[in-house]
Amino acid sequence: MIMDKLPSGSWRARVLIGENKYKTFSGKDKKDVQLRAAQFEAERKMDKPDDPYAGMTVGEAMERYVEAKKNTLSPSSYREFTRIRLSNLSALRNVKLADLTQEQVQLAISAESADHSPKTVRCMHGLLSSTLKMFRPDMTLHTKLPQTQKSEIVIPEEVDVMSLLATVRGSDIDAAVHLGALCGMRMSEILGLRWSKVDFDAKTIHICAAKVRGTNNKATMKLPKSRAGDRTIRMLPAVEAALRRAYQPGAEFVTTLTERTVRKHYQHALELCCGKHYTFHALRHYAASVMILLNIPVKYIADYLGHETEDMVNRVYGHIMRDKKDEIFARLEEYYDNVLKNPS
Repeated sequence: MIMDKLPSGSWRARVLIGENKYKTFSGKDKKDVQLRAAQFEAERKMDKPDDPYAGMTVGEAMERYVEAKKNTLSPSSYREFTRIRLSNLSALRNVKLADLTQEQVQLAISAESADHSPKTVRCMHGLLSSTLKMFRPDMTLHTKLPQTQKSEIVIPEEVDVMSLLATVRGSDIDAAVHLGALCGMRMSEILGLRWSKVDFDAKTIHICAAKVRGTNNKATMKLPKSRAGDRTIRMLPAVEAALRRAYQPGAEFVTTLTERTVRKHYQHALELCCGKHYTFHALRHYAASVMILLNIPVKYIADYLGHETEDMVNRVYGHIMRDKKDEIFARLEEYYDNVLKNPS
């Protein structure tokens, strides 16, 4: 039941009777409206004693939801949801779906917030919320979630990237590092890149698949995260050279290494060349920052990196673009200062 106070001062109660369909009760007396709605709701429950979800627990509902969505979720999302339903929200797992209260949900989420990041807790709540929409649509959650933490984008220094590229030359991660740093490709896109999508004649790379960890941590091929992820980019000479060094006749994938091995060898190379720590994903940030500093339009940067909208580029790299705007304005200011001081 959903209670609302209307602008007129009257009260309205709505009882869900179907998908997005409600029976409405209204009046000036809140208790009367609430009573009539409650009676209607009770009568409906008596008329439907064979509710297939009546005895289902929250844990069972989450399992059924995840399995029902299995073929529509990405392998990584399916793996994460499976992990959550097995390892998290234990306080709710044995609660009957029909008996679940907002207070129980809030207490469970607050408990999980003590040991997990806000992002992870929000993922737990997202699974629970989606499960309730499927099996108990009359319950809308109003949970107070932990505040998200704004993470700082770390962009490798150019001298470090150049040193890294020299260090990995001829190694088993030569191509992977070049594709990350100069093409801005995601790790999953690099692992899923087939030689058949590398055209040395046209000097292009068709990025149209990704290799991710699915259930049991097994490598699974999937489509890009969005339609924009399916893209064709031009090969820079340095990237072409790295790919030619890595090419092996008969091989299907550009790299046969696992994600774990690439990351391990990458961190070792960083230690050798600069003694610093940058995540592999930071190479993608480096590629974007170079394009921004070269004044390449945001639309083309988004297209090159495989973002569906320019908004993502603006949000992630906005601080760099602001710095660039300040630099451009300073040059503009200096120009007019000189012109106005020395009029012709």
